Amino acid sequence: MISFKKFIYITAAASLSAALMAGCSSESSSESQSTTAQDQNEAAETVVEEGSDETTTSLPEIDLPDYEGEAEFEDGVALIVNGEEISASQLNVIYTVIYNRLADSLGSSASYYGLDLSTGRDGLEDQSCTYSSDGTWRGYILEQAVSNVEQMNTLHAYADENGITLSDAVKQQIADELAEFEEKAKDAGYSANEYAEYCFGDGVIEATYEWYLNESNISTAAYNSYFMAQEFTDEEIAEHYAEMGYEEGENDYETVAMRHILVMAEADENGEYSDEAIEEAHKKAEEIYEEWKAGEATEESFAELANKYSDDSGSNTVGGLYENIYKDGLVSEINDFVFGDRMYGDTTVVDHSGTYTGSHVIFFVGTGEVYSTYLSLEDLRSSATKEWLNERLESVVTEYGDAYTEVG
Repeated sequence: MISFKKFIYITAAASLSAALMAGCSSESSSESQSTTAQDQNEAAETVVEEGSDETTTSLPEIDLPDYEGEAEFEDGVALIVNGEEISASQLNVIYTVIYNRLADSLGSSASYYGLDLSTGRDGLEDQSCTYSSDGTWRGYILEQAVSNVEQMNTLHAYADENGITLSDAVKQQIADELAEFEEKAKDAGYSANEYAEYCFGDGVIEATYEWYLNESNISTAAYNSYFMAQEFTDEEIAEHYAEMGYEEGENDYETVAMRHILVMAEADENGEYSDEAIEEAHKKAEEIYEEWKAGEATEESFAELANKYSDDSGSNTVGGLYENIYKDGLVSEINDFVFGDRMYGDTTVVDHSGTYTGSHVIFFVGTGEVYSTYLSLEDLRSSATKEWLNERLESVVTEYGDAYTEVG
């Protein structure tokens, strides 16, 4: 069973609203595919954005060196955090992930904040930003990158102290992501190292990207471990809920749990879905459903098929499991099924077109916590974990190396 309180550590730690950092990019790590407690049930919608890729076959002709496994960029130390050296290329990866998330989140409203997305990563030092100490967007993103390195360092140390390691499922997810990255590079006509530099900046090779995936995931595991360990009494949970401002009886219903297998319809080059593509996705979902029914037809066998077939990267390493689902948190087709008159083991296939287009095979697992209890406990745990992390961050010592100015 999994928790949906995932730690998204690439966030705006300064004065800019955290909402500005909520997007997702094609170069994002697997941790970015996680969701918070409040938007956990929108994972089926966000999976389309997370899996999208607009650069695999249309990269411009650029003059990149043939790294052959070693970067020709003269990398150097950009940061020293609690004695750990972080290179300019490593910081470039995080800088780019933050920029991509910011660009995806703001979209056409970026100009309102003084950000010109037409320049890409270039030119940010000439764009004014009131949220950074140096008054530029480059400075703002660099400050966020440094903050994220400090958090990764702190959380990795906690993981080491408590024997927290990556699960086999996450290791496989990272391996799959790297394989997909290599395939994108091949489709574009570049080596993986060339493609890494194109995506993330000077000096970045595939191994740098792999470093980022591992560090971000171990940070997530450490955060989640501490979060789930926070316990509160029934009285504390009830008292806190009363202080949260909800109307009496508003959330006094049981949440539900399900497993699902998402089959995405394939879009054309214009991002449109033909009737044939939609029908093909439904047909594949029905075939998977029939495969399950022809086998043991248990929850365990359904979970195995979810890991094998599902396009939902947020759940296809945990058997397609979603827990503590609240009313109207999912698309209507799923919501109507799971909140109907259901019993354990009920199954169906539903289709959805909208923010994403595809078909779901669903296995109803059962009911969970009362939603009011869940909301209160999640909020209490979140506050306790943030306070704990901030206390640890106060002792972080960060020094700036000569290569810091080369980042971005």
